[in-house]
Amino acid sequence: MKRFAAALAVLVPLALAVPAIAAEEGPATVEELVTEVEKAYDDVSSLKADFVLVTRSAAMGERKERGKVTLKRPKMMRWDSRTPNGQGSLFVTDGAKMWVYTPANAQVLVFNDVSNAGASAGLVDLLDNLGNMDEYFDASLMEPQSLQDKKSVGVVLKPKSESQFSEIRLVFSRKKYELEQVTTVDVLGAETEISFSQVRVNQEIADGEFSFTAPDGAEVINADGI
Repeated sequence: MKRFAAALAVLVPLALAVPAIAAEEGPATVEELVTEVEKAYDDVSSLKADFVLVTRSAAMGERKERGKVTLKRPKMMRWDSRTPNGQGSLFVTDGAKMWVYTPANAQVLVFNDVSNAGASAGLVDLLDNLGNMDEYFDASLMEPQSLQDKKSVGVVLKPKSESQFSEIRLVFSRKKYELEQVTTVDVLGAETEISFSQVRVNQEIADGEFSFTAPDGAEVINADGI
């Protein structure tokens, strides 16, 4: 649970970082790609999309979910997901607190400080300012053969300082640099991969979408110490 929450906290600024950018060809160098991402970052304030999320680990195997995500700067997000067997979960954060609601368990985990959800506060703050990407990451272009679609281009980011993530992989459309996929790999080798579709940016989104009240009868647990 904490690993998933950590990945979500990282993905907010990443997903908001890349709107469509007109381009006929993909970047020739990683420096060119990073420059385009950094240049475009400030233009996107919100994002809505459908997603497919796959987590892989030696201990838990593979798990797949799909759903809808709403993101708004700074650091607000709402993920509503369902597994193939119909079970679901809801992650909501207003940028300060995070709520994780699992209807099947009638349980709400409350992280009064989102950094306690397993995310490194320093890394989240860092990623919320992708204008300094090259200051904090060593970046390299993904090998074309590692990409599922030849119309895509990818970059691998490796933190220059200590982090709970060993690398972050971003995949964009080659023509417009639209964000297609984000993969985080933690220090134990577990992967969280999120693929986006039906992306809409810069829509008006009320802050109220990022607050949560526990349903009647749900058990509310302070999860800061978990």
